[in-house]
Amino acid sequence: KKPYPNTFDDFLEMVVQFGYIALFSPAFPLAAIAALIHNIVELRADAFKLCTSLKRPIVQPAVGIGAWLHILEGISVLSILANVAIVGLTTTQLERLVPTITSTQKVLVVVGAEHALLILKILLSWLIPNQPKWVRRELRRQEHARCVAFKEHQQ
Repeated sequence: KKPYPNTFDDFLEMVVQFGYIALFSPAFPLAAIAALIHNIVELRADAFKLCTSLKRPIVQPAVGIGAWLHILEGISVLSILANVAIVGLTTTQLERLVPTITSTQKVLVVVGAEHALLILKILLSWLIPNQPKWVRRELRRQEHARCVAFKEHQQ
C-alpha cells in the first residue's frame, strides 16, 4: 500500500470549491446542490481509497487549519462584495421595488447593503465561539486527568 499523501490537496480542493460556490452562487444557484452531491460521492470514494489502497495516515497534531482559515475568511469577504454587486447592479430588483430610483441611489443602496452584511459577518464571527462549550469542557477534563495522572506517577 502507498503512504497517504499530505492533506494539502484535500484542503485545496475544498477551498476552491467553497470559492466557486461562495463567489458565483447568484450566477448558478444549483452549484451548491451539485457540490453537495460531489462531496457525498467523494466522501465514499475517499473512504474506499483509505481502506483499500493507502496506508493509514500518520496523525500530526495541529492547533487549527493554519493559513487555510485566512484564505476562507478572505473568500467569504470577497463573496459578500461580489454577490451584493452582482445582485444589486445587474438585476432589476431595485427598480421593481422602487421605480423612481436613480443610478446613484442604486449604487448607494448596494454599498449600504454590502457594509451591513460585512458588519453582520464580523458580528457573527465575534459572537460565535471558536470552540463549543462541550469541547472546552472535554479539554479541561482531559487536562485535569493528565495532571492527576502525572502527580500520581511522581509519588
